[in-house]
Amino acid sequence: MTNSASHAILINPKNQILMLRRFNTGWMDGMFTIPAGHIEQGETASGAAARELLEETGVSTETGELEHVMTVHRQNERGEVYFDNYFVANSWTGEPSIIEPNKSDVIEWLNMNHLPDNTVPSVLKALKAYLDGKHFLEDGWNQ
Repeated sequence: MTNSASHAILINPKNQILMLRRFNTGWMDGMFTIPAGHIEQGETASGAAARELLEETGVSTETGELEHVMTVHRQNERGEVYFDNYFVANSWTGEPSIIEPNKSDVIEWLNMNHLPDNTVPSVLKALKAYLDGKHFLEDGWNQ
């Protein structure tokens, strides 16, 4: 079975990316990530990115303002296969805050070129590939 997820990238004028630190979820707690989640039945990839951004940070964007920048075809440590879609929000409204305190305990603008060591590994690889100008990545197939 293949899963699909969408990720929302917000970059401010200082070249900082908005990241959340996972908390109390049972998976990758203490690690930084970007707003993301599974694509729901009947939902588009960009619609899922916009929804997750709003649900996790209170920031809203229109799907037309989301630019697809990366797809990652990956297999995680449990053998689950994902197609992850990464979108940059070209414009948005609202002030980012933690909307789901049961899932995140920190929200920060972090330097895009110096992401923390405690970033979710698959997200870190995708963001580094994006910064290198790539638009597609395969990861985790040699586990």
